[in-house]
Amino acid sequence: MKQHYLFLLPAIFFLFIFQAVNAQSTKDSVPGSVEELERVIIHSFESNAAELDVPAAVSVVKRSAIDKTADPSFIRAMNAVAGVKMDERSPGSVRLSIRGNLLRSTFGVRNVKIYWNGVPFTDANGNTYLNQVGFDNVGSMEVLKGPSGSMYGSGSGGVLLIGSPVIDTTSRQLSIQSQAGSYGMFFLGGKFSYALPNSQNTFSFSHQESEGYRDQSRLRRDVANYFGKFKVNERHDLSANIFYNLQLLNQNTSYCLERDLKIS
Repeated sequence: MKQHYLFLLPAIFFLFIFQAVNAQSTKDSVPGSVEELERVIIHSFESNAAELDVPAAVSVVKRSAIDKTADPSFIRAMNAVAGVKMDERSPGSVRLSIRGNLLRSTFGVRNVKIYWNGVPFTDANGNTYLNQVGFDNVGSMEVLKGPSGSMYGSGSGGVLLIGSPVIDTTSRQLSIQSQAGSYGMFFLGGKFSYALPNSQNTFSFSHQESEGYRDQSRLRRDVANYFGKFKVNERHDLSANIFYNLQLLNQNTSYCLERDLKIS
């Protein structure tokens, strides 16, 4: 009699496994249990394609990643990209290295092609004054590493494409940001954007100043920018950029002069 019960054990075991698999598949099919991630669109190579469809080493830094940083700078967001190193040698002096290019550029940004909304931001000598770009003027950044950047010129150090923030159609946005810290650090930025059915307009202004934690490291920077995009027809767009920058570095102000006289 006991042998008859032994034959029932495999049937009970397979029945238990079938019920467990069925319950797992039912749980996965519940609506809302799967979250679809937002697709990353690459604008380089003169085409808008998904990141996985581009056969090149391209990294995208979104505005959401820049806003997570504590200081009014996009340096930390850029350092999160593999193969990219960005630092501030002194207040307001930015260095950028893509795959070891910093070895050939001890000061500033050199041999890296940088474009601002499709307009070359690098001068004829290969130098780029990246410190002129304000914190609020950046919407996204695309980093091209390796031979893929050769289509933008002969710069062997890579390519950085900077784009202005994109706003929704027929909407108005107003944002103000302010930060204060030690050593006289103060930042104030504002941005106003509005969109019409056939145009997008963005006005931004930022002011940043700091006395620095050492002598001759004072910084003051004022940046104003207007970016407009107008739709001419179904296949053509017209863009307009107005950029203003005033930057004072390592200024020996009257305050520093009076302090030095007292010390002497």
